Amino acid sequence: MRGPRQRGWKIKPDLLEFGGSMNRLFIAVMNQGNLTGAEQGTSFSAPVVAGKIGKLMAASEKIIPHLARTILIHHAESETLEGTNEEGFGYCPDDVEALLECDDNSVTILYSGEIMAGSSVKLPIYMPEVNKHKGTAKIKWTISTVVNPNMKDSDAYTNNCIEDTFYPHEMTFNFSKYGSATKKINLMDQSKYEEVQRLMDDGYSKSDLPASKPAKKSFREADLRNSDFKWDTIIRKFVSMRTSSLLNPFISLHAIGRDEGLHEKVRYNVVITIDVPKYDGSLYDSILQKYRNLSPIKVQNVNRLQATNK
Repeated sequence: MRGPRQRGWKIKPDLLEFGGSMNRLFIAVMNQGNLTGAEQGTSFSAPVVAGKIGKLMAASEKIIPHLARTILIHHAESETLEGTNEEGFGYCPDDVEALLECDDNSVTILYSGEIMAGSSVKLPIYMPEVNKHKGTAKIKWTISTVVNPNMKDSDAYTNNCIEDTFYPHEMTFNFSKYGSATKKINLMDQSKYEEVQRLMDDGYSKSDLPASKPAKKSFREADLRNSDFKWDTIIRKFVSMRTSSLLNPFISLHAIGRDEGLHEKVRYNVVITIDVPKYDGSLYDSILQKYRNLSPIKVQNVNRLQATNK
């Protein structure tokens, strides 16, 4: 269940969970005597979500509350990634322990950390030599931030946020010149060397960072708020690309502060799922073999006790 949506393009609730309905009421024990009552409301749905967060934390000591929340939002079932007025980010998954599992060609990577406002961090998306495989790759990421609210303006919502930028190919750059169309060139293509030289001689300059996708078409504050929910605490996005267009992709996080948040640290949790159905072999094994600094989450067995009436 949910309450009225906040102003400022903020998506709430984070998740939907069943809290009863007129046709399916919760049976509750009253606080007086041995009476029971039929109830419904968020008071019943919220503990269910909290319980699922607890299950994720019990499954691994690496899972902290905010990371567990991010995992649930990442996998929430919804018609849209950005959320809707009535459903937020979607319905909370049922089998939450399965969310920590990876398949051969569908891998989920978890990041947690903090950065100072004004700083950036690069998060690799591990896809070793994926450009040598056929097919399409799907990449989905969810970012949550832990920040202080803006006490002066409730509609401003927060003093800090994170801007995310996706870079699919580390060797594809933009060449730009004022008053001329921007050229995007893959520097691994040797046939483009002469074109690059001509552009540089003609006054074009190469971008410091690789070409991003999708590029923002407008940098006005209102547009950024409306399309990217700039100052919200949750970001959820998805791209689908040909594997030949990917080379060591990464996401850049840039922390922004305003008012009292200009010099504050921003804590973040990121969940990235990589799905390459036609990967020749096991993407999961290839990632672990090439990137030895990564360690799989050790999922603990949670014993369940069930009481039965005899």
